[in-house]
Amino acid sequence: MKERKQLNTVSDDSSPSGPVECLGRTFPDDSARREHFLAILREKLKSPEFRKIEGFPIGSDEDILALSDPPYYTACPNPFLDDFIRCYGKPYDPSVPFSRNPFAVDVSEGKTDPLYKAHSYHTKVPHLAIVPSILHYTEPGDIVLDGFCGSGMTGVAAQWCGAASAEYRFRLETDWARQGLDKPKWGARRVVLNDLSPAATFIAANYNLPFDVRAFAEAGKQLLAEVEQELGWMYETLHSGAGILPARKALDKLSSNFKTPIHQFKKTQRDLPHWQYPGAILFITFSTYKKKELAPRSRDIVFNALKFWHGKKIQLLSAVVMPDHAHALFQLVVDEQGKSEDLSKVMHSIKSFSANEINKLEGWQGQILWQNETFDHIVRNDEDLNNTLNYIYWNPIRRGLCERAEEYSWYYRDGLLENAGWKPAPLGRIE
Repeated sequence: MKERKQLNTVSDDSSPSGPVECLGRTFPDDSARREHFLAILREKLKSPEFRKIEGFPIGSDEDILALSDPPYYTACPNPFLDDFIRCYGKPYDPSVPFSRNPFAVDVSEGKTDPLYKAHSYHTKVPHLAIVPSILHYTEPGDIVLDGFCGSGMTGVAAQWCGAASAEYRFRLETDWARQGLDKPKWGARRVVLNDLSPAATFIAANYNLPFDVRAFAEAGKQLLAEVEQELGWMYETLHSGAGILPARKALDKLSSNFKTPIHQFKKTQRDLPHWQYPGAILFITFSTYKKKELAPRSRDIVFNALKFWHGKKIQLLSAVVMPDHAHALFQLVVDEQGKSEDLSKVMHSIKSFSANEINKLEGWQGQILWQNETFDHIVRNDEDLNNTLNYIYWNPIRRGLCERAEEYSWYYRDGLLENAGWKPAPLGRIE
C-alpha cells in the first residue's frame, strides 16, 4: 500500500528529507519512519500466530526485514493494513448519494509509455488506461483496492491522478467534455495493492515506492558498461547498402568519409525512441489526433510544411499527405562539419507550424491536431528504400483517392528519382 503526492519516477528527488507523516504520526525524516515501523515488524515476526498465516514466505526474519519498507510494503502479509484503513479510510455514509454512470476506456492506451515498458507483459494494463476509471469513480484521497495488482499499475495510476502533466490533463478534460462528462477531480488517491505472487508485490512496490533516481541511474550505467565490455563485440556488425551502420567499429571505419568522425548514433526520446545519424535516410509517419480528417486546404498546409526544409535541412525524396496522416521519406542533409539537424527539431517545426496554421484556418483554436508521437524508421538498404517509395506511392491509390499517385494533389516525388530511373512496382509486388 502506498500514498504519494507525486510520482518519484519523474523527479530527481529521493526519499523525503524533512518531517514526514505516516499513519497519523509525524517523524523527523523518512529514515526515522522506516526504523520505527521496522521495529514493529520485527516484533510481529516473532509471533508464531503471525507466521501461521497461509502463504507466509519461507525466509529468515532478517531477509524479510531487508526487503520490506513498512508500513508501505512488507515481504510478508502486511500487518499494517488495518491501521492504514483506520487512518485514511472514510466510513460509508448511506446518507451521502453516490452515483456513477457506466464507463469504458481503451485499455491499450499507454502501451508505449516508459513506465509501462519497464516491466511489460501481454496481459498488463497500462497506468494511463487505468487513470480515467479512477478519476471517474473516486474522489481525491479515496482508497482504491486492487486485489490482483500484478506489477502495480493501479498504484501508479492512483498517483498519476495527482501528478499528471498539464498536457495530459488538457487532453483528457477535452475528451471528456466531448462525451458530455463532468470535469475530473484531479488529486492523488491512496491505494492498497495485493497479489498472490510475492514477485508481483515486490515489482509493484518498486514501481510505487520512492527511490534515489541518481543512484539508480549510476547503477544502470555501471551495469550497461559491464554488459558492453563482455558482450559488445557481438553487436559489431555492418549492414551493407544505403542504410544503417549500427556498430561502433563499423562507424569508426566509415568515419574517414566524413569531415568530422562519427562515433555513435544520436538518440532522442519522448514516448518512443528516435534514432538518427548524419546523412540517414528516414521514413516518417505522423497522424492526426483521434483520426481527425483534414480538409483539402488543410492538407495543402501540411504538404507545404513538409517541403519547406527541402534542400536546407533535409533532402525530401517522397511524401504524401492523407486525410488523417502523412508519410515522408527524406535524407538528413550533412553540413560541412559532418553534422545533420536533429530529427526531433525538424519534425517539431513541421508539426507545430502546420497545427497552428490549420487550427487558425479551421477555427480549432486550443484543440490537439497531431498525435504526440512521430513514427520513424531508418532505411537500411536499397531494397528497403525501394519498398518505402512504393508504399508511399500506392498509399492514396489503396484508399481510393486516385488512380495514379501523380494525380493526387498531395503526393510528391523528387526528380532525382526519375533521373535514376525509379518506377513504381505493380501493387501485387509491394512487400
